[in-house]
Amino acid sequence: MKKIIVLSILIIAGASLYTYLQSDIDDSKQVSIFKEQSDNNDERFDFDNQKENEDQDILKESNEDLQLIAQSLVKSSSHKMMKEILNFTVQFDQLKEQKRLTELNEFLPQINDELTSCLKIDNCGLKRKKGERYFESDRTVAHQLLVRVFEMMSSLIEEGFQPQIDQEALLNAISIKTSEIDVAAISLYLKMNFNKELIVNVAPSLTKEGFSSLFTELLSDEKSTSETIHSLNEKAGLSPSSSLEYLLQNMKDGQLENQSTIELEEALCQKKDDMGDVLWRSSAYNFKRLKSQEINCPLN
Repeated sequence: MKKIIVLSILIIAGASLYTYLQSDIDDSKQVSIFKEQSDNNDERFDFDNQKENEDQDILKESNEDLQLIAQSLVKSSSHKMMKEILNFTVQFDQLKEQKRLTELNEFLPQINDELTSCLKIDNCGLKRKKGERYFESDRTVAHQLLVRVFEMMSSLIEEGFQPQIDQEALLNAISIKTSEIDVAAISLYLKMNFNKELIVNVAPSLTKEGFSSLFTELLSDEKSTSETIHSLNEKAGLSPSSSLEYLLQNMKDGQLENQSTIELEEALCQKKDDMGDVLWRSSAYNFKRLKSQEINCPLN
C-alpha cells in the first residue's frame, strides 16, 4: 500500500514538473512572437512613413505646377484672391460665407483671360517632368484651374451676379479642345444667354462631351426643342460619328418623337461604315429609343 502511495506522489510530482517546464517554453515562445510582431510593427511604421513621404511628394509636385501657373499669370498673380483660386480645397460656399463673392466676381474674368492665353501658348509652362510616367498635355492642373474658374462663374450667376466675360472669351477657351473645359464653358455660355447660333456653329469642332453637353442643355428647354433638333440636323453631317453617338446616348427617351430627323438619319447612315460595329449598334439602338422607330438607311 505504501508503495502505491509513493508511486502516486512521484507521478503527480512529475506531471507538475512537466507542466511548469512546458509553461516556461510557452512563455519563451510568446516573448519570441511578441518580438517578431514588434519588428513587423517597426517595418509597418517605416512603410507608413514611406507612404506619407510619397503623398508629400505628390502634393509638392502639384504645388510646383501651381507655382509655374502663377508665374504665367503676371497680372493676376498679385491679386488678393489668387491664393484662394489656386487652392482647390477652397470651395465656392466658403467664399460665400466669407462675403467675398463681389471680389470673386471682379477677379475671375481677369484670370480667365490670362489662363486661356497661356494654355494656348505653352500649357502655362507645364510639361512632362523627368521620370514622370503619366502626363496628359490636355489635362494639366492649368486645364483643371480653368474649369474651376468657369464653374465658379456659373455659381456666381446662380447667386445673382453677372461676371464681366464676353462670348468671344468663352469661344476662345472652347477652342483649346479639352472635354472638361468644353462642358464647363458651354454651361456658362448658355447661362450668360449669349448668342446660341454662334456656339451651335462651332458644334462640329467640339469634343464629343462638349457636343453632347451643348445639345442636351439646349434640348432641356422644351419650348425650343424643334429649333434645337433643326440645328442638330444641320450640323450632323459635319460632326464626327463619335459625337453623334455620344449625344444619342445622353438624350432622354422619346426626345426625337414627332420631330423631323431626316438629315440626322442621313448623316448616321453615311457614317455607318466608318463607325465600326460597336458605335453603329449603339447609335441604332439609341435612335430607336429616342424615335421609337429604326434608322432607315437606303440599301447600297
